[in-house]
Amino acid sequence: GTDVKPIEPALEKIWKDSAVQTLENFNFRTVTGKFNELVYEYPIRIPERYALVIRSLLTQEGICLSLKPDFKFLEVAYPYVAKRLLTDSRLR
Repeated sequence: GTDVKPIEPALEKIWKDSAVQTLENFNFRTVTGKFNELVYEYPIRIPERYALVIRSLLTQEGICLSLKPDFKFLEVAYPYVAKRLLTDSRLR
């Protein structure tokens, strides 16, 4: 196993900072920007599939924000995500 103790405080700070954001103030770019700093500081490898999902979320958020600067990505996505989590048995 990999010793993750050195990176735990940094990850906890990212998640705590993100958790205090309201739904309307949250954006993926801020969270991924902070996480990217860790990727350069620690030997972290991101699986390709996750990297592609993150890239697509950032692209979609960027397009939406360029068209409507006050667009709230999570506000729009939340009903869909909640429904999927509650009804798709494969996600439990």
